[in-house]
Amino acid sequence: VVVDLMNNGFAVVKSKELTVSEVRAEGFYASQRGKPLFRKLVKQMTSGSSVLLVLCRREAVTTCAAVLRRRMGKMGIKSDVPLVHSSVSDSAAEFEVGYFFPDLPSDPLPSQDQIAD
Repeated sequence: VVVDLMNNGFAVVKSKELTVSEVRAEGFYASQRGKPLFRKLVKQMTSGSSVLLVLCRREAVTTCAAVLRRRMGKMGIKSDVPLVHSSVSDSAAEFEVGYFFPDLPSDPLPSQDQIAD
């Protein structure tokens, strides 16, 4: 999956591997609390070790979703609970990055004005 993302122009800004606790997963999916998939999402996220990535590229949210749909389709995976989570919007991405990477600035990449030749 990571190779597919990188082949589609993504760069990995930051990554880490961890086992997410139930409390942390419930906080992450708080917007889904009370909905039918909430418990399944929490169970999936806490079922083992997770690799968390902060990815970057233009149109990252929509491109990531398209790459993941294509990848899961190629693998024949159909599930109501995604095996790979991706942000659904820019504001969701900002929350999610801050949730697991609180030390990372909200815009971790320099602007063109800040890049020195």
